[in-house]
Order: sequence, then C-alpha cells, then structure tokens
Amino acid sequence: TDLYVGGYFRFAGGIEVNNVARWNGSAWSAPGNGAGLFPVDRVNALAADMGDLYVGGEFTEASGVVANFIARWDGALWNSVGTGSGNGVVGAVHAAILIGPDLYVGGEFTQVGGTTARNIAKWDGSTWSSLGLGIGDAAGFSGVNAIVAIGSSLYVCGYFNFAGGLPANNIARWD
Repeated sequence: TDLYVGGYFRFAGGIEVNNVARWNGSAWSAPGNGAGLFPVDRVNALAADMGDLYVGGEFTEASGVVANFIARWDGALWNSVGTGSGNGVVGAVHAAILIGPDLYVGGEFTQVGGTTARNIAKWDGSTWSSLGLGIGDAAGFSGVNAIVAIGSSLYVCGYFNFAGGLPANNIARWD
C-alpha cells in the first residue's frame, strides 16, 4: 500500500533517501539507506509485486550490499539479484516489469548474471536469461527505455533497429 519513487535525488521530505523513497500516506522514509550514492548514482526503474520492490538504474550498491545495477528490497533489507558473477547486470537498467514471478529488465547492457544478454533480459527468481538474440543495432548504440505487457506479449521501445535479429524500428514485441 506504500508508494515508492526512484530517481536522482538525495532527500524526500527532509529525510536522506539516496535515490529511492517510500511514502506511507503521511511521511517519507528510506528503504535501508537507499540505492547507490547521490550524486553519483541514480534509480531509473521500479517494479513491485508480492512484497518485493526491484529497483534498476546506475548503481553498484544498495545500503552496502553489492548490487550491480539492480537490487531487490524485501521490506526489511536490500538484496543482490543473483550471486557471485551472476549478480545483476553489466550496464544501466532503464526499464523493469514484473509478470507473475518473472522480472524483465531493459536498458543498455551486454550481460546479466554472467550470461550474454543484449539490452533485454529475464530474472526468474533464481537465474538470469537473455531474451533471444536481444535488442540492438549494428553501431552498438542501442537500448531499451520502456517495457509494457499486453496480454501474453511483452512490448519494448527504445533506440534500436533490430530485435531478435529481425528488423525493428525502435519498438518490438516478444511473445
């Protein structure tokens, strides 16, 4: 029932929050000590369901926990998303959505959890995986900025000219 916000800020309502804050209807608070350190880092994406909050962005820690560009708040503590070399994403996360137990993330990255993934990936609660051949362009300047689910399809948009090896002009559907 709480509202969570993320971005590039240090304070909410006079409370130090470091890029992510919770509003309970009457006051602001920080989940732990926030995600990353202001002004170096930022939170770009939030996804919540089943009591967990996932935050993605441009940071490598959340309240002292190593969390490479994505972290999970369980209501009491920050957690890495993956372990060891499988912890998080190698590059920025710009979008996130939970569909059932699966977390989909998009952004500007080349690996997730030690697996090659081009700008789009899935976390099933224990393992990272790529979505097909991913999203990109020949020049290497590509990324996913938004993800939405409609029915059984996942739509992504950003700046790219192929999706899964097929031509796509900045929007694509994964079924």
